[in-house]
Amino acid sequence: MSQIAANGEKEKITGYQWKVFFLVWAGYIFDSMEIMLFSMALIDIAGEFGLSLSSAGLLMTLALLGYAVGGMFWAPLTDRKGRTWVLMWTVGLYSLFTGLTALSWSVLSLAFFRFLTGFAAGGEWAAGAAFLTETWPARLRGRIIALMQAGWPIGAIVASLVYKAIAPEYGWRMAFLAGVIPAVIVLIVRRTLKESDHYVQTKERIGKSTDKFYELKLLVSKEHRRSFFLLMITASIGLLGYYTIMTWIPGYLQKPKALLYLKQQTGLLL
Repeated sequence: MSQIAANGEKEKITGYQWKVFFLVWAGYIFDSMEIMLFSMALIDIAGEFGLSLSSAGLLMTLALLGYAVGGMFWAPLTDRKGRTWVLMWTVGLYSLFTGLTALSWSVLSLAFFRFLTGFAAGGEWAAGAAFLTETWPARLRGRIIALMQAGWPIGAIVASLVYKAIAPEYGWRMAFLAGVIPAVIVLIVRRTLKESDHYVQTKERIGKSTDKFYELKLLVSKEHRRSFFLLMITASIGLLGYYTIMTWIPGYLQKPKALLYLKQQTGLLL
């Protein structure tokens, strides 16, 4: 059965399509878990390295900068090398650098690992979203992407549970070692998933192009530039608000005043 759904066609959902969803969803959950772990560890990290909160916040900024740079780096590769290829590399690398964060011996090494973690994670969402939309029927693509997005708050809850279970007893570094678990997804993707029919057909059609900036030129072309810039501005405003809040709330909930009402990470579960 073709994975490309014709408009209006009632195509039965296959087990393979569900497998694609759950693997992409898991990658997105662990992506969220990784960045939220750092937010929860911010107070402990600042204390260990003698940083002010503003300086510690710059480390989060570096990770987010890595997301932006990584998004621009991985996006063209998603079209040229394939969705599964990028998923394997991005999930594998952000798992590796999350684990290496636990081994940071200085502020400089910590900043280096955080940037590279963001750089790797920055390509995971785009590759996963493209893979899902090409694998699932057109009539269900909006719903399946919405379900994928629901993985982000689930990842934050997982990070909360992991940090609460590990950090008080073993320290923040051990909590980050749990970040290597998503590497298992790489093995599953490599063994069980194949590129979508849509991707294969599209690559055959434009694969002979030697223009390295083809994708960028397409985005800013007259036909697409308005939608592209409006969506980019909307996403930037939304992410600005989200990360401004979620970078600092976990640390605030660890302060004595906040603990009169909530106990450390438990409050995030609300």
